[in-house]
Amino acid sequence: MVDALMAVNEGMSVRRAAEQFNVQKSTLSDRETGQVKVGSVWRKKPRLSTVDEGAREIS
Repeated sequence: MVDALMAVNEGMSVRRAAEQFNVQKSTLSDRETGQVKVGSVWRKKPRLSTVDEGAREIS
């Protein structure tokens, strides 16, 4: 990702950098325009078990 961003900053098109560095074009574009921070990672929210949910209600 960092190499792809550097290539874009040096003048390579987002499309070409995405292909060359095997990165999603939309992800690279979002990072390049600042819509998403470079170091951020999307993660799924953890699912709570029924025991965890019960403990959460008590707290």
